[in-house]
Amino acid sequence: MSNFILHNANPKGRKNVGDCVIRAFSFASGKSWEQTLTDLFNISLDIKSVPNDKDTIEKYAKNLGYITKKAEVINGHKPTVESFASSHKQGKYILRVAQHIVTVLDGKYYDTWDCGEKSVYKYWKVD
Repeated sequence: MSNFILHNANPKGRKNVGDCVIRAFSFASGKSWEQTLTDLFNISLDIKSVPNDKDTIEKYAKNLGYITKKAEVINGHKPTVESFASSHKQGKYILRVAQHIVTVLDGKYYDTWDCGEKSVYKYWKVD
C-alpha cells in the first residue's frame, strides 16, 4: 500500500513545469505558491543563482529554521521516499531526491506524481 497522496500546490494545477521546490516548500510552510516563489526568487537574486538551485534551496530552508539532515544509509542503501514516509508517521519533512523535492506529512508523501521509489539524499525537518 502506497503512502502517496496526489497534491498540486500550483495555483493553475500545472504539472511538469519544474516547480517541485515551490510546491514542496509551499505545502510544508503553509505559504502560498506565489509567496514561496517570491521568497525563493529574492534569495536567488541575492546570491546570483536560480530559485531551484541547491544553494538557494539550502538558504531558504535555513531562513525558515528547518533542520537539515542526511538520510541514514541502512544495509548499504539510502531510504526511498516510500520507506521514509512509512517510518516517519508523525511530523513534517521536505525530502531531497535525485532532481526532485517532495513533502512528507505524518507518514504520507504529497506530490503531483508518485516518486516513492526515489532514494532520499537529505531532508529537512519542518517544525
